Amino acid sequence: MPSILICDDHVQMCETLFYYLKQNTECDILKTVNSGEDCLEFIKHQQEPTILILDVQMPGGMSGYEVANQIQKHHPTIKIIANTMFGSRDVLEGMIRYGIKGFISKENSLNELVVSINAVLNNEYYFGENFGLTQKDIIAIQNTPLEWLETITIKEFRLANLLNEGHSLVDAAKELNISASVAKKKRTNLFKKTKTDNIVALLNRLKKLCIIWNDDEIKAA
Repeated sequence: MPSILICDDHVQMCETLFYYLKQNTECDILKTVNSGEDCLEFIKHQQEPTILILDVQMPGGMSGYEVANQIQKHHPTIKIIANTMFGSRDVLEGMIRYGIKGFISKENSLNELVVSINAVLNNEYYFGENFGLTQKDIIAIQNTPLEWLETITIKEFRLANLLNEGHSLVDAAKELNISASVAKKKRTNLFKKTKTDNIVALLNRLKKLCIIWNDDEIKAA
């Protein structure tokens, strides 16, 4: 019997998905987990699911991108379906780069999630008709690196988070134990990698890409 693991930082969403899929699929719903770390721990030490239902934006820990990337490297037989509130083309392409087979907006009906599960169990992709992706498009995305996703360094990521928290560039540099000039260079790198030219645009872009989060999103998680 195919099995499903659900990973979402919102407990209520996990419970909703668990009971709905238990009643509307012929799959074994293994467990719900609320962080990327717990997801990888379960897969490594307990059981590999056939399908992973994975949120993209999970404040305070590993993002869906990171989880998908690790699974693609170490558990490539697992079929990932991204289930997200942030259903933009950019987020979709980022997740495709890390091996997902399906992509669903949480705003859509739960029935569509069942449709996507059936599709990926039949070794098909399911990204929704609104994106209009052909097989050629999917292959092109899989083979095209994304600078904003794959080249932002840990220090640049930490700098972006500090700036998002309201730190000045000088204060952020002190927190990172680097000089102000190095911090400025890293900020310039972030502008280049995200195709932005100011802090407001940079932070908005990273939020839309689910790379960083609003404070209220972290508190609600």
